[in-house]
Amino acid sequence: MSNTLHLILDPERSQGLDSLLTAGGHDVEVLSPEQALTPSQPPPALLVIDARNQGVNASRIVSEWLESDSPSPVLVITTGDQVSNWVGSGVDLLVDPFFPKDLLERVNAHIHGTASSANVLQLEACTVDLAGQRVHRDGAEIPLTTMEAHLLAYLAANPRRAIPREELLKKVWGYARSVSSRTTDTCVRRLRIKVETDSSNPRHIRTVQGVGYRFEPA
Repeated sequence: MSNTLHLILDPERSQGLDSLLTAGGHDVEVLSPEQALTPSQPPPALLVIDARNQGVNASRIVSEWLESDSPSPVLVITTGDQVSNWVGSGVDLLVDPFFPKDLLERVNAHIHGTASSANVLQLEACTVDLAGQRVHRDGAEIPLTTMEAHLLAYLAANPRRAIPREELLKKVWGYARSVSSRTTDTCVRRLRIKVETDSSNPRHIRTVQGVGYRFEPA
């Protein structure tokens, strides 16, 4: 495996990602979406895909790479409304908006082998398998509903950010007319019981008074 990062993006919408990563000390090779469909040899240290615009068919690129059995980890930069589409995909996610340091920290974690899969969350009291929709805790397996898994995935993809209830309703539930903010609170309450050491004093899924919720990683 090489030390080069492969950055996949729409050439007309680079948004300075290549310059940012290069300034962060990384050797970056920018590829078009078409070039990325053929995994290279030797494989890169990390594949970074900017999936925020329609010029990049990220799901197809990821599918091609996974089918090739490439050992390279994949980091997808995406928008909040697309997070649930990536649950179970086997990739790491960075959700826009983000600070430049967030991208560099995530890339460095992969390069140095300290990043975890976007599908597995290691929390204080348990391990959460988002793809399998289950929690492993004290030797027992606790199932998650689809909405619980999608909600937790969205929260975890936006760490340390206060997320309004309205945003969660839109991104996770799609603003269904039958959905109210109480639905979000109920789902969060069920999640806390399943994943927190003390659901009445949560360590990871924090309430932000007057706003919504904030996820604190382990």
